Order: sequence, then C-alpha cells, then structure tokens
Amino acid sequence: NFDESNLCLLSSSFDFSCYMWINNKKEDLWVNRLRFGQIGGNKNAFFGITFNGDYSKILAYTFSGAFYIWNLIGQDQHKLTPTVSGHFSYVTDIDWNSTGDYLVSCS
Repeated sequence: NFDESNLCLLSSSFDFSCYMWINNKKEDLWVNRLRFGQIGGNKNAFFGITFNGDYSKILAYTFSGAFYIWNLIGQDQHKLTPTVSGHFSYVTDIDWNSTGDYLVSCS
C-alpha cells in the first residue's frame, strides 16, 4: 500500500489524465505507476488531485467543478467511485476530514 514512507507523486492535467508516480530508488527515477482519467464521452480537464488521509483513495477535480474518486486496490489497481456534485463556479479548495471519510470543497 501507499503511505507516507513511500515516495509518491500525483499529477493532473488539462489533457484529461491523472498519473501516480513512484520513486524508483535504485534507478533514481520517477516511474508512472497508475493512469487515471477519461477516455471519450463528456471529458473535463483535471485541475488538481490529492490523496485522502490514509492513502486509500485519490480525488481529482476538474476546472468545471466535477469530482472523481478512485479507490486504490493493491499497488496497481483502482476503481472509480460515484461522487457528489454541486459547484457552479470554480473549485478553489478541497480537503479530507481527519479520518479520510468526507471531503469538503468550496468555490
């Protein structure tokens, strides 16, 4: 599992993709471990991405205010989970509660 002891980066992009990068200490390289995002259909450019408090979920949000949450299942798998919506303006900040169960956002 991922936790604070493992070096890991998340990146989001306006090209409709999000990536999880891990540090390969032996090679001293950042390696793409997982790709998240949208293929076809109603796509949104991702504006930001973050882990929840216990590193079991990843939340990405779009420029238009949509949320996407993926549950991490093992090292190399993830599952998209239904989320709520509600913003009609730009999302300016997000944060998980201390247990990682709830997400708060503002616009």
